[in-house]
Amino acid sequence: MENNSTWTPSAPSPTTWSRKSFPVVLTIIAVLGIVPIVLISNTIYFSYLLATHQMSRHIDPTLLSVRIVVISQLVTYVPLMAYLLAVVPYLANRSLAELGVRTPRWRELGIGLGGAIVMWLSVSAVAQVLSTLTHSHETESAVKVLREVHSPAQILGFVAVAVVFAPIVEEFAFRVFFFNAIARYSNTMIGAAVSGILFGLVHVVGMTDQGGIAGALLTVGIPLAFGGFVLAIVYARTGCYWANVLTHGLFNAASVIAVLVFHVSDS
Repeated sequence: MENNSTWTPSAPSPTTWSRKSFPVVLTIIAVLGIVPIVLISNTIYFSYLLATHQMSRHIDPTLLSVRIVVISQLVTYVPLMAYLLAVVPYLANRSLAELGVRTPRWRELGIGLGGAIVMWLSVSAVAQVLSTLTHSHETESAVKVLREVHSPAQILGFVAVAVVFAPIVEEFAFRVFFFNAIARYSNTMIGAAVSGILFGLVHVVGMTDQGGIAGALLTVGIPLAFGGFVLAIVYARTGCYWANVLTHGLFNAASVIAVLVFHVSDS
């Protein structure tokens, strides 16, 4: 049965699907295919670092240099984005333009700007409430790296990844792919909730500070899940991928400014 979302975005709608869109088995295989791409790309890069003695085999991953962390992100993002661009339109039975990769309208950019404000307020509010209730706080890995940035080159590299590359790749993965695939078999709100949870979970991977994984989930994962929900609603409302990139990029930019310029500390 064809599923039509109850949310009415501006045309073209990415959440009205034919029966050929996102076949279950192929979609699951495509999702699982992301894992080897991430693992292989990072394995090749870190093997190179070890072979050229730029990194010790026994180094604590949390002590990696800013340069290595930034490059490792790029090494992951480039093949992952290439994979998604090849696979998602085929699975969705839609062109990239029909999936929202098109020139945004002014109204859609306005919604993207408003979404960034709502995302910042919701993530900050949820994080503060959970931190107060649990007396626990974890810092996202990217923020820890940001606090180690000192030189102009490091700042430029980090900003490029956080404000440009991360939103471009993550919005295609979590909204254009995951949100659409889930909404295809449910509805907009379920798709937004599940894709938001996945978004939050991915951002706590590798976080093992004093609060452990539970603390990371509470004070980073859950707030960012709310942020992912906002991003999904922006996408559903506009049907425009670039509106989402704007929302995500502005949110990340605000975080960078808060740490680098205003020296905000959430520890």
